[in-house]
Amino acid sequence: MRSLRIACLWTVCLLASIALLGCGGDDGNNDPQGGDITVLAPNGGESLKVGEAVSIRWDCIESIKDVTIALSLDNGSTFLPAKIADTVDDQSSGWKNLSWTPSADQVGDSCLLRIYDYNDTNNYDHSDQTFTVSP
Repeated sequence: MRSLRIACLWTVCLLASIALLGCGGDDGNNDPQGGDITVLAPNGGESLKVGEAVSIRWDCIESIKDVTIALSLDNGSTFLPAKIADTVDDQSSGWKNLSWTPSADQVGDSCLLRIYDYNDTNNYDHSDQTFTVSP
């Protein structure tokens, strides 16, 4: 019985540490989670134009085989799921370097990209700073 109490105490301490460090899930502050995905571009400060193709680039650990790419027009308050790509898998030609042509409904001056692990939406990264999409 004593070893069960020690194991439970250790588990509670571990979970408390994870919560304090902000690991393992969305903490409500739009902070990147998981650390297994890194948005490379656009990553902040870019000025994009509707109708002109740009590369969305990211890196991720080998075990991630599918991602979803979402766009925020309001500095991360909301992300529009499947607005850019519902699912990109590691067998597609756009894996880690997807061509995206912004459309007229994607105009904004406080844009962010978020790239999710398709199988674990708590594992993601987003642009470090906002970028602009203009008409």
